[in-house]
Amino acid sequence: MMKVIPELADVLIWTGQHYDASLRDAYTDQLEKCGEIINLGKTVIDDMYIDIWYLLKDKKPDLLVVYGDTDSTLAGALAAQKLRTNLAHIEAGLRCENISLPEERNRIVVDALSDHLFSIDDFGDIMQERLWEIWHTHMGRQIPRAKNEKWICTIHRAENSEPETMMGLIKSINTFVKQPCIYLHPKGEHLFRKWEKIRLPAIESAITYHEMLRELWNCEGVITDSGGLLREAAWLGKPCIVLRNECEFPELVEEGRIKLVGRDEGKLRDALEARDWNCRVELENPGTTQKILDHLGIERRFFGPKPVEVTQAEEKEMEVVCTIQK
Repeated sequence: MMKVIPELADVLIWTGQHYDASLRDAYTDQLEKCGEIINLGKTVIDDMYIDIWYLLKDKKPDLLVVYGDTDSTLAGALAAQKLRTNLAHIEAGLRCENISLPEERNRIVVDALSDHLFSIDDFGDIMQERLWEIWHTHMGRQIPRAKNEKWICTIHRAENSEPETMMGLIKSINTFVKQPCIYLHPKGEHLFRKWEKIRLPAIESAITYHEMLRELWNCEGVITDSGGLLREAAWLGKPCIVLRNECEFPELVEEGRIKLVGRDEGKLRDALEARDWNCRVELENPGTTQKILDHLGIERRFFGPKPVEVTQAEEKEMEVVCTIQK
């Protein structure tokens, strides 16, 4: 929902994948700027595909836009292919070179079916644009605070979500991190009874996108398996330890801004003790929305309330470099 470009959303299809009742109103800022919103309430790819197929057949759109690498993305792409509807893929081209991951297979198939490929390299990162907008409108253009001892942690990928695996990761984090704050994905809630949460006080329930950014703003670092959160940590100059053996942004690894540790306790401990972090703040506007609209020949338009207008900050205010040392 954070990635949605309202100017493209005459009709926004919300499939229901990853739906959680406690977070259902978390993205109203984006949703209120879109046109018609259709909530399918589906979580299985077969059901999503059928409903999207019927919607495309009924509405006959000029273009279907899909984002990222989820099953919802794949379902939309397959429905568009079946009906020969033009398809645009935002965040096209990303690869982690591990074909065993569902997300990697989704990316490959969707890219192959798409008529328009909007890669991060060519069009910029829509998530970086969102962060820049929030920096202007909600954070008052303040530079993220200096590090403290609090580490934000999230775990949600399928390979890390098996009960034994997730519990093992959480116990390792509680062992090695001085002040961990572990935000549970809704699908991990069932692993913890009340007494287990008391024994592991770092466990917190899921929070909204803006709440997470506020936490990220003030933390020392991040431990995650999220492709989105690792990018936001990098842009805000925070050390980021990734609970995967590969990722879609190898340049961040090469630059010393993130470290891949997988599920290895030793690597996790070494990363926490590392002194070679090379983090820097990058609060910039890549202009992704305008580039995509220009490519498609679409005028800027909003269906809801007038958006908050933001202006480009002076360059000197964004050239902030920090080297993290322990």
